[in-house]
Amino acid sequence: MRQRNLTESYSNLALALKELQKSADAEALYLKAIPILEQLVHGHPGLPDYRYRLGLARLNLGTTYLRQRRWKDAEGAFLAAFDLDRLADEYPKIMDTSTFALRFTSTLASPTRTSTASTRLRKLSGAPWRVMTS
Repeated sequence: MRQRNLTESYSNLALALKELQKSADAEALYLKAIPILEQLVHGHPGLPDYRYRLGLARLNLGTTYLRQRRWKDAEGAFLAAFDLDRLADEYPKIMDTSTFALRFTSTLASPTRTSTASTRLRKLSGAPWRVMTS
């Protein structure tokens, strides 16, 4: 429980830092939370909550990378977050990933990587993508 609370604190603080335009500090906190969440998932494979939190941390890390214009890193984080989709299939009554899907499909925002990251992610997710140009 202590580790879960720690990762929740890291993630909440990272979200606040991201809103304050402190992406590097937010990234560091996500990178602290993710390995702990991976250990929790590995140690408790029957608890979907840890997988859900890990997926959200990876998604938020991806959006942090987008703000830093680190397209390849963002793509890797988003691809790693796809476990949330599998999780929803395994636990349809308790996992509502509609918010996740909405956030995920609206995050790609650069025409410079439209042909790489967004195309791969669109194919994997089967979701309608709106790639915005700035």
